[in-house]
Amino acid sequence: MTIAARPIAAELAELTPLWARESALDHRNLLIADAPERRLAAADALAVETARTAARVAIAVPDADAVDARLEALRARDLGELRLVGASQRVHADDRAVVRGSFDLLVISIQRLGDLLTRAPQLAESLGLVIVDGVEALVDPTLSCRWDRPLTLLRASALPPRIVALAAADAPEATIARWLDAAIERAAEQLDLTVASVDAIPELPLEPVLVQMTVTGRVGHAGELRRMLLMSFAGHACYRRLSAAGDAREGFSLALDAAIERCMDAGVITYRTGHGLVATEAGRLAVSLGLDVATIEALDRWVRSLGAAPPSLLELSLELARTPAGQKAPLPAGGSQDYRAQALDSARALGVAGRPVFRWLAEELWSFGPTTEVALRQAALLHGLLHEQRRDDLQGHHRTSPALLRGLAATFARPLLAVVALCRQHGRPAAEADALFRAARRLDSSVTDVAARPLELRTRTTPPKPTITRGPATSRGPATQGPRSRRRPRTTPPRTAQVTLFAE
Repeated sequence: MTIAARPIAAELAELTPLWARESALDHRNLLIADAPERRLAAADALAVETARTAARVAIAVPDADAVDARLEALRARDLGELRLVGASQRVHADDRAVVRGSFDLLVISIQRLGDLLTRAPQLAESLGLVIVDGVEALVDPTLSCRWDRPLTLLRASALPPRIVALAAADAPEATIARWLDAAIERAAEQLDLTVASVDAIPELPLEPVLVQMTVTGRVGHAGELRRMLLMSFAGHACYRRLSAAGDAREGFSLALDAAIERCMDAGVITYRTGHGLVATEAGRLAVSLGLDVATIEALDRWVRSLGAAPPSLLELSLELARTPAGQKAPLPAGGSQDYRAQALDSARALGVAGRPVFRWLAEELWSFGPTTEVALRQAALLHGLLHEQRRDDLQGHHRTSPALLRGLAATFARPLLAVVALCRQHGRPAAEADALFRAARRLDSSVTDVAARPLELRTRTTPPKPTITRGPATSRGPATQGPRSRRRPRTTPPRTAQVTLFAE
């Protein structure tokens, strides 16, 4: 690998041939310049030149403001027919179009690039060149995680693109170069590079990278997880520190085990038979918020404070909204953080927020796509309907219109019945599950019956009371049991149906 490390003192016309020659090599490059303007101008020239050779180019910048600045600078150039797309938390390009490669030049924030690579790892294979500006942030413990994730995913791709890293003149280039597996090419104009000592390697936690790797779905076993972590900046730095201290292999395994245990305690990853370590929905949400060390620590403290009661996804998401990352990032489920907190407080005031059935209802409703606040309100209504306490409020809310009630049933039948299945799976009282099923059928029995079939719910009926028969009037012997009643419940479907429902 080659590092072109030199102060930019020449004109852009002199730089363009240099970069055209360097970009033709299958290497990762690191450009270090004293002046940011010259560094960015050289990167733009390289990006346009590469895009004209039918290779897609992504320019990753630190934040949304930098996206706007790079878009403005590139539009001032003669791009011809090149398709220029911008994507950040503020500039919402069509993600599906970006994943399909419907662009020639993509300017994207580093966090958004990490999100897209997490959801669609194939995006890395469609890129010919990735230019990353401000790569010195890798050695900043407060910023490293958001930069480590996309760079690790790019390097771990089956067809990794060339990576050109732009750094300031005071960046610890030797440390970054070692992680990029780059050999230093010395030239008369370049800066005086010194090999970084082991003490200069930042001590970064493994937990954020661990969760990010599980979210991609690529981690199937311990060996693969170890390899992916070693390809990350944090994992590489950890391994080098342990190598200097003694047995790196055993020490890294112990550090990895401790990171896995901590993430599982925080509720962001779990172990699934046949799949290995996988990210939970809370873990995916945490990554989309820009997972950092503070997020993991906040979740870990909160989950431990709950004791034995496992938190629901809804409660985890609300707790994530209170972390430093959650306060800075937009929340995908919609609604403001204050609005969500008020909704949860109102649910607690109803006395239902801590009940498992209410939590399951809220999570099922949330999976259908409404905001958290809407899911909480709907769950509170349905929970009241379950206990037959708020039926008047429910009907009054929908003005008792039969059409609206049928629409309500069509929307809520599947979540209600999914919670019935959860009640069965987790050993909830049968009466609670049956009451919930009856609440769904009260809205619209036909819709509920159709929605129940894919869930393969079994009939749960109470055996009829035995018929007591007595002997002849003159007999004083003990009473005997007669035959069991053969009458079938009224709500049981025909025998030809594959699924039978709960009896009313």
